Amino acid sequence: MHRLCIEGGTLSASDVSDVKGFSEKEIRADLKDGRKLTVSGEKLKISLFNKQNGTLGVDGKVYALKYSSGENFIKKLIK
Repeated sequence: MHRLCIEGGTLSASDVSDVKGFSEKEIRADLKDGRKLTVSGEKLKISLFNKQNGTLGVDGKVYALKYSSGENFIKKLIK
């Protein structure tokens, strides 16, 4: 089960399988259930990523979180 907590300028997330990209404004991660998580903000910095137990820690100002399915839109149209 995926959990997400934002407390005092720190975001922590569980069930993260991979970090696909990061900058000071955006962090993109894959979740173990196939969904994707995008964290948008300012001065974002990955403080922890443990691929074995799926934990991700992010410091900075978080403005938005976006979840999306891992399915490719074009592949869904072709089916």
